[in-house]
Amino acid sequence: MSTPFELKLTDVGEGIVEAEVTDLFVEIGSLIQQDQPLMEIMTEKITLEIPSPISGEIFQIFVNTGDTIPVGGLLLSIITPGSTMPSPTENASLTDNAKSMRNRKDGNMPLDAQHSNERYQEETESQESLDEKNSIDQASPRPILAAPAARRRAMELGLKLEDVQGSGPARRISVQDVEKHAADNNIESATDASDQNVEGVTEISITGLRRKIAAQMHKAKSRIPHFSYTEECDLTELEIIRNEANMQRSPDQIKLTLLPFVMRAMASLYQEYPMINSRYDDEKEILYSFNRIHIGIATNTNSGLVVPVVRDVQSIDIWQCALELSSITEATRTGKIQLHQIKGSTITISSLGLLGGVSSSPIINHPEVAIISPNRLRERPMVINGQIEIRKMMNISASFDHRIVDGHEAAKFIQRLKLVLESPADLMRPADLG
Repeated sequence: MSTPFELKLTDVGEGIVEAEVTDLFVEIGSLIQQDQPLMEIMTEKITLEIPSPISGEIFQIFVNTGDTIPVGGLLLSIITPGSTMPSPTENASLTDNAKSMRNRKDGNMPLDAQHSNERYQEETESQESLDEKNSIDQASPRPILAAPAARRRAMELGLKLEDVQGSGPARRISVQDVEKHAADNNIESATDASDQNVEGVTEISITGLRRKIAAQMHKAKSRIPHFSYTEECDLTELEIIRNEANMQRSPDQIKLTLLPFVMRAMASLYQEYPMINSRYDDEKEILYSFNRIHIGIATNTNSGLVVPVVRDVQSIDIWQCALELSSITEATRTGKIQLHQIKGSTITISSLGLLGGVSSSPIINHPEVAIISPNRLRERPMVINGQIEIRKMMNISASFDHRIVDGHEAAKFIQRLKLVLESPADLMRPADLG
């Protein structure tokens, strides 16, 4: 008799210890092919589909949409074609799955899945009665399976989970089950009661990428003592060089924006200021200073902020910077970014482009120790050699981890960055490949 294949959440990237299940594509009894997507998960960095490693039939599903699963956690089990299902006496816990399957509407299941469902129900019918009798005789409560978010919501509402009927596999309780029970019994939290008395209030659950962003921002702001600094830069000469370069570029060269210049300027300074091109593990109290610079680019998407990475900026020229920048931001916005493209940044740029204001206080991308935020470029009257001239000015804001970077060092770095951007000819030269 074959043992079902158990699919677990594998290690999905650096420092990631859990993932949220955002969608399930199969149900118990579904017939699947190798490499067929089974579910969608979301880490704090990216959304991924989990493919099936084998062909077969879904035997058990251990997660619900909205569950947070640790690396190594069990997702589902699969039986291969032609294998015999384990009997209930070999796996008594399958009883709950039989009940869950029976509660599904057969009209929504493939024909083969219906046959599997019927066959499984017959095998477990007698065991269900025995289990129920034993449960009553022994008066032993069944383990309560519930998503972490469901437990939190039940606590907010003052509910006992044993009173809630779970709708998931093995009667697992979801947030929706808790909300339904509360609604059926006219139960509401103090916050809910006051909010519902306010006309025009819409309740929006924070889930998926937005929840990951919220968690990451909370971690960064609560664990990192930020020091912010802003300096103005005269980019009049840089804009002349940039416009000339764009007019002379070849057909295969992408148009230069301001960000590639900022990236190349940062790459010219990272060896001079190694503490700033670093990541700090505050649990181990170890600072990792890098001999290469990998710049994260905070990119807005329909779902929220994602930070893809341009790697080895010290080894690419400004045209390659522009090309890499355009490629990863486009892939991010269209949902085609790959996991390896959002890992390993050593410092981040956060720019609002045309929406940028006079100044900003960006939040550091934990566990990095610095973030640079160019603000909006605008023409301003400036005093040059005693004369008023119209110059193209831009403020550069930055935040630093004050545990690692002193205010004096942070100011020196931004002042040097200012000088490089105000004398931009060197930024157009080939990158130093040495």
